[in-house]
Amino acid sequence: MTAQPYHETPIALPTRRRRGGRGVRVARLVLATPLLFAALALVVLHADVRALEARIAAQWMSWTLPEAATSFGDVFYVHLAHDHVVAFQVTAECTSVILIAPLLAFAAVVLGATRVDVIRPFLAVAAMVVLTTVVNQLRLGVIVWMTTGLGLGVGYDLGHRLVGSVIGIAGFVAAVTVMLMIMGMRRAGARGESSGEAPS
Repeated sequence: MTAQPYHETPIALPTRRRRGGRGVRVARLVLATPLLFAALALVVLHADVRALEARIAAQWMSWTLPEAATSFGDVFYVHLAHDHVVAFQVTAECTSVILIAPLLAFAAVVLGATRVDVIRPFLAVAAMVVLTTVVNQLRLGVIVWMTTGLGLGVGYDLGHRLVGSVIGIAGFVAAVTVMLMIMGMRRAGARGESSGEAPS
C-alpha cells in the first residue's frame, strides 16, 4: 500500500442572504430616535424634572416624618422642629437626570447599532428609569434622615457627601447591570461557554 498526497477541494456551501437588511437597519434607527429625543428632553427640561422629584420626595417623606413636608419648585421643606424648617434643594448634581439621560442614549445606540431584540432596550429603559428614580429618592431620604438625626452640620455633610454619594454610585451600577441583563448583552466568553463553543 502506498501513500499518496490528498488534496481536499473546498466546497462552497450555499448561503442565504437576508432580505430587507437595509430596511431593518432603518427601522431600528427610527425606533431608536425617540430614546435620543427623550434623553435630550430630560437635559433641556431638567428644571421641571427636579421640581417633580422634589414634589415626590415631599409626598412620601410626609408619611415618615412627624410633620408633613412641602415643596415649591425644586425645593422641599422638612420640619426639624416645630419652629425650625430646613429647605433641601434638588440641584442639577442631585437629580436623577444625570443618570437617566446617558443611559437612554446608550439604549438608543444599542437599539440602532446592534441586533438585540427590538423590545429589549425599551424594557431595559423602563426598568432603569424606575430603579434610578427609586434609588435617588432613597438617597434624598437618607440625607433628610441623617440631617434630622445628627443635625444640619454633621448629619447633612455625612448624608450628602458620603452616604448619599455611595447610594448614588451603587444605584447607577445597578441600573447599568439591570439594563445589560435585560438586553441580553454578556461577555463573548460567557456566550461561548454557555453554547459549548471553545474560544478561538
